[in-house]
Amino acid sequence: MIVYKITNWDGEPAESEEMQPKWFIIDQSPLNEMWGGDKLWLPNIIKGEKLRGATEYEQNQQFLKYHLSKL
Repeated sequence: MIVYKITNWDGEPAESEEMQPKWFIIDQSPLNEMWGGDKLWLPNIIKGEKLRGATEYEQNQQFLKYHLSKL
């Protein structure tokens, strides 16, 4: 997965098979409703940090392990 932090947006996000887009106030992101590994890296991205890493899941989306490093 590649994640980009967008500060300006023009248009409307589109629903996909995996998710239905929804806007949140940045400090009210629903981390506990996201995939298990998201709460490990998303706060860093929000702060503007650049990361490289990987998260590993079982087929049932159960979070297994991760490796992250700051760039």
